[in-house]
Amino acid sequence: MKLIDKNPIAERLALCLYFVLACSYVPLCLFLGINSAVAGAISLAVCVLGVFAMSRAAGTFKAVIGFAIILGLFLFFGGSLVPAGIFSAFASATCIYAHLHLRSPSPFLWGLPIIPLIITLLTVGSLSAAAISLITLLPALALAYSLKNGLGRVGAICRISAGICAITVVTFLLAVYSSYGEVSFASVKQTVDTAKEAITQLLIAVAHEAESALGASDAIPVNIEETVSYATGIAFNVLPAIIVIFANVIGYILHSMMLSIEYVSLEDKKKALPMMSFEMSVVSAIVFLSSLVLSLILTSGKTELYGAAAQNVMFILIPGLVLTALGGLRVLTMKKGPSCLGTLVYMGVIFLIASLNAFVLIAVSVAGAILIIASHVARARSEKS
Repeated sequence: MKLIDKNPIAERLALCLYFVLACSYVPLCLFLGINSAVAGAISLAVCVLGVFAMSRAAGTFKAVIGFAIILGLFLFFGGSLVPAGIFSAFASATCIYAHLHLRSPSPFLWGLPIIPLIITLLTVGSLSAAAISLITLLPALALAYSLKNGLGRVGAICRISAGICAITVVTFLLAVYSSYGEVSFASVKQTVDTAKEAITQLLIAVAHEAESALGASDAIPVNIEETVSYATGIAFNVLPAIIVIFANVIGYILHSMMLSIEYVSLEDKKKALPMMSFEMSVVSAIVFLSSLVLSLILTSGKTELYGAAAQNVMFILIPGLVLTALGGLRVLTMKKGPSCLGTLVYMGVIFLIASLNAFVLIAVSVAGAILIIASHVARARSEKS
């Protein structure tokens, strides 16, 4: 990839201005309590500006069609402009900042994130809001580093995800400090317990409203309070895994968006093929199988905490192993040429995975882990021979 900037100075300044506006928009939209109609109008403008800025960085609108489709899905399924605006601002600002570091490296770029930080502090006056204004910094630097060094997709996603998780942890700790005046194990636990209780009560209220609206209060022999409390407890036990998985998904999207705007021509896309490969290591497969066994064994007493930790590690690795299993199944069904049976089997497995059934996901992940280990053993034998 050529790292020579072909954009005029005015266009680079315009991209820098958009980066500042997008990074400022996210915390201001979340903390200022703007009127819903005004927030929706601003969010729509951010979506449009995000697509435009990305197209200018790529040099063609064709490269950002996928990004525009993602925003359209957000609007269609979310029903609100604000989540789409927040996603557009974060994703486009991250890619634009990485693009500027790749195409127009300058000491000025390192001070650029300070501008939205100052704007947020002066407007909101919250440390956690100020941290959110920097949410694009680490993922963008990881993204620029990954493309500059030609890293594969897994390595790039891990680095981007680590940046997102780091900012998330810093924001959470600043929120704890703002509430309790200190950051300690007790204050962190109290914050988590308070959030857990608030979410539980909210879900119980929603469940009771739905029950009353359906007129099924006597027909459903289920204790809503106990059921919701149990489900919320399980969700909070695997909350670290949920955060990491979410960050991995965002990292995958950001990496794909960045490749689309940096490698536009057919010649460039051929050069980018090594960075599109998705290959998990044999270590991840062994760690997953070990975590699965531990999560099944350590289920009670003093070992319950270790079992929950193993369960979180297992859940984090499931998405990558599922993709690996699907890739292996696709190769297997196409090995003797395309056929209706192979396509039907492949689509059937996808539909099973889309059901998000825990047993299906774990079974497919185990198949992916075994496939990785078997491939590693076969590769090692071929190298020896």
